[in-house]
Amino acid sequence: MSEHPLKILEKLDPEFLKLVESTSNLALSDGALPKKFKLLIAMALDASLGAVQGVKTLAQSAPEDTHTILPWHKQGKH
Repeated sequence: MSEHPLKILEKLDPEFLKLVESTSNLALSDGALPKKFKLLIAMALDASLGAVQGVKTLAQSAPEDTHTILPWHKQGKH
């Protein structure tokens, strides 16, 4: 896989990268919806916009228990 899409921010603006990561962690943490459902929604939004790399990145960052709703996830079919 190519490098992470936000990797360039490490050099350009590390403080902004921290904010992006913290916002992502907050948005995708367990809450009213479990994290795995939020990841599915984010993947669906990326897919609807044709953001293939976004879908791949989210799928690879999915928690271990995501395979209960994405049976192909841990079988290397992404």
